[in-house]
Amino acid sequence: MGVVSFSIPRELVLSFTQKHPIKYFVETGTFKGDSSIWASQYFEKVYTIEIDETLHKNASSRSDAPKNITFVLGNSKDQLANIVKEIDAPALYWLDGHWCMGAGGKDHECPLADELKAIQPRQDSIILIDDARCFLGKLPPPHNAEDWPRVDDVFKLFFELFPQHQVTIIQDVIVAFPKNMRQEVDNYWVKNFDNFYNERRKLEKISLYKLFKIKLLQLFSRK
Repeated sequence: MGVVSFSIPRELVLSFTQKHPIKYFVETGTFKGDSSIWASQYFEKVYTIEIDETLHKNASSRSDAPKNITFVLGNSKDQLANIVKEIDAPALYWLDGHWCMGAGGKDHECPLADELKAIQPRQDSIILIDDARCFLGKLPPPHNAEDWPRVDDVFKLFFELFPQHQVTIIQDVIVAFPKNMRQEVDNYWVKNFDNFYNERRKLEKISLYKLFKIKLLQLFSRK
């Protein structure tokens, strides 16, 4: 596998918005608010949910937070359903409300199943799930691995709740989208495939160079 990028795939998000009328951006896991503030430039309305009161307060009080963002304090498994009821047009969901060090929600680390069930009434949704690596196997402490579904369970849940969606993994993000948006995903993948993996080849070359240099030093030190 190549070098993984740990962030929202902005280029992919924008390719969706350029080709389809997506009015809303909905985020779980506000954290510092960077993703929502970025999204507010491209979506008419942004909602972001944060379970940790301190993180919510810090993000919602940022001076650069525009007025089209609604900051919601609470658990996404409870609050997301309320937001979905307000939505009257297609939305892109960035699901990043699962627990990590420095964030809230340790009591139940991964509310993903509840989040997807809350979104189900909107079958026109695009859903991006951050931290795909965390669903690939059993997580080590301090995580509670029992709170996390495996990736095959996540895919099964998508096929049950969103039967007209396609699901894939790009870098560290699980991407689910209506089948009529496949072209945007395919174009993004083809365009960026070499970028995803060229970095690995660069690192391999550097590693080989370092190994060669070490061997030369060892060789000359014997003389």
